[in-house]
Amino acid sequence: MMIGISFRHLTTAGSLFYISNTTFSSIQQEVFTATCAITGYHNGSERPDLSSRVAYNNIVMGQSPQGVDYGVPGAADNSYLYRKITAVNISGALVPRRDSLLSPAVADSIRPWLENGALNN
Repeated sequence: MMIGISFRHLTTAGSLFYISNTTFSSIQQEVFTATCAITGYHNGSERPDLSSRVAYNNIVMGQSPQGVDYGVPGAADNSYLYRKITAVNISGALVPRRDSLLSPAVADSIRPWLENGALNN
């Protein structure tokens, strides 16, 4: 059974508070494209490339330099992406590494997408 969760998209003081829903297309548009896949970061300059044309495959089929899968369908807690945005059981800097931080609500919005199979929807 797939559960959809919708949130309002609010920004304040440079922080993204919610994403509109837990589909990959919303996460791509509202999180990866807006805060990650920018010049000098995950637009091909750093792994993983989160540009819209390649992000899904890089997340679901890619591994971090530490050998941890970026996205593990059905297991957010084992996903490097989720661990990196929540700073749980991970080394290094919290992401994104700029002024615009993701709120805990955004991480909580990405979790169901991973837990529900990380579909390309």
